[in-house]
Amino acid sequence: MKEPLKAPFIYLLILLCVTAVFAVLQVLAAWGLSDSPSGVFTLAYALRRFPRAVFDVLIPAVILSMVLLGFRMARHTISNR
Repeated sequence: MKEPLKAPFIYLLILLCVTAVFAVLQVLAAWGLSDSPSGVFTLAYALRRFPRAVFDVLIPAVILSMVLLGFRMARHTISNR
């Protein structure tokens, strides 16, 4: 009965987790492609690149979060009242 009330919070949790994972992978991919100056991966470079990486992966993270939440909601049947 409280499933519709929990859905936005679950969606937000999934969105934040997926966005963080995608952004970290984006920063590591940039490092692997030698996008960093002098080819050295430093914490300063990662922190500088992280906001742009979050912006780049936000749309895929939103779409994946909606799909994951849709799977979760489809798995649970609507309870009888």
